[in-house]
Amino acid sequence: MHNKGLTSFIVLLFLALFFLCSLFNSLKKFHGNFSGLLRISTLFAAQNPFLKDNPALYKTLLLASDTGYDGQLYYFIAFDPFLHQFADQPKQYQKVVDAVPYRYSRILYPLLTNLLSNGNPYLFPQVMIWILLFSLIAGAFFFNRILVFHNIHPAWTLLYGIVPGFIFALTYGTPEPLAAMALLAGLFFYNARRFWISAVFLSAAILTRETSIIAILCVAIFEMRTQKNHGGAGILLMALIPFIAWRIFLTHRLWDLYGWHSLYYSA
Repeated sequence: MHNKGLTSFIVLLFLALFFLCSLFNSLKKFHGNFSGLLRISTLFAAQNPFLKDNPALYKTLLLASDTGYDGQLYYFIAFDPFLHQFADQPKQYQKVVDAVPYRYSRILYPLLTNLLSNGNPYLFPQVMIWILLFSLIAGAFFFNRILVFHNIHPAWTLLYGIVPGFIFALTYGTPEPLAAMALLAGLFFYNARRFWISAVFLSAAILTRETSIIAILCVAIFEMRTQKNHGGAGILLMALIPFIAWRIFLTHRLWDLYGWHSLYYSA
């Protein structure tokens, strides 16, 4: 047990350093400007109403000459995660992001960005990337704990570091590490039979990426059919409630644009 604990510590430390080095290596390309990692396109920035109202902020951004990448969309959502600013002019949100109901359905990442930066948009790029870095390290920890629970050697935790999408997400500002961490945390607490805590993390995974619903349904069905624990399965399925409530809220906010389509809109 002592050897496994030491191995886990060494492996997790190695992965943390690996993720950190990968981040700083990418940051060098943008001279330490975190906004460069988000690939904010000049096209999106020029039409964005939040940036138009803040030319000083606009000047701090390192913009991409092409169409950019998805990280920029989470950055823009962080300005107004609850769609308050243009509540009476919802059409304005089509200048904030494309596919508004779909983008806004993945709310947890930009919402955390807004909360952790205290609503200061100058801090959004840094906070977004630090969230992802923390998520990668925490995700590796929960992956390690799941392996140990199933009596698999902790050295296999190293596999977490070679998932290509994780480094890509870290250096492009997309939320896959956060979704993976929340899902793994949910599975860890499920293994520990802490169903309510598991449901909280699984709910966070869905609010980050709705594709997590598939894994949650599989776990709930397994608990119900194999473990014959209908109560536990019911608690796990409650993880869907915040996501459903959020989609109802989006439908209300965007009714004039999309009507009922906001409830089930996907890209």
